[in-house]
Amino acid sequence: MDANFRRLYSKYRGFTFPVVLTVFSIFLFFAVIVPVIKQTISIYQEAKVIADEVDILKKRLSVLQAIDEATVERQLVMATSAVPIEKSLPTILRTIDAIGGQTQVTVTNVSIDQPGEISTGSAKALSDAERRFGMHLLPFTVSLTGTYSQLKAFLLLSTQVRRFIRATEFAVDFTGVADSPDQITTQVLFDAFYSPLKLANNRDQIEPLLPHEEKTLSDLVGYPYVGEITLSQNSSESQIQGLRPNPFSR
Repeated sequence: MDANFRRLYSKYRGFTFPVVLTVFSIFLFFAVIVPVIKQTISIYQEAKVIADEVDILKKRLSVLQAIDEATVERQLVMATSAVPIEKSLPTILRTIDAIGGQTQVTVTNVSIDQPGEISTGSAKALSDAERRFGMHLLPFTVSLTGTYSQLKAFLLLSTQVRRFIRATEFAVDFTGVADSPDQITTQVLFDAFYSPLKLANNRDQIEPLLPHEEKTLSDLVGYPYVGEITLSQNSSESQIQGLRPNPFSR
């Protein structure tokens, strides 16, 4: 047995070191080299993602530096005064009251649907009508009393004020009011518009205003404020910047 072993050992002794070296090299490759390669690839991929984000941020910075901040703030304040970022019930009431005062129409009742929700409605699914406009609708009903010409003037002025509302339905009672046969009573169903602000992603593109958007803003300039619904500097900034992350925090 020992003689056979010695004979085999002497015969293959020259292959012993290469075989051991090969096995050690294979072990070293899978134990050290492969993990290093994987880590290098992972670092390269992360660096590529970071480089892409830096490139996007550079592009956004160049766009922001080319924008006139005062112009953007003026346009945003103008837009949010027409379509607020929340229901803004006081502006609705003041607008209706001011239109009634200017047209000498008596506002006898205002009924607002779902006025007490805390949320702005950003999480609520849009209805078919809201999807057509791309914003939320807040229906409310107004009871009015006045002459035919006064009611006509009320409806006409309601579509030409800075706070966007639209009349959808109305019912007219021509029987008149006691001691005032020329007075007409009517109920008008209006829709007020509001659009909660959405948080932007750092990958979102900053696009200039489209021609029809520019035209909308230019049309807004011609619409009068009624009912003192103009936004002060501080209140406009608070609306533009949005609420605190925790509205109940101190």
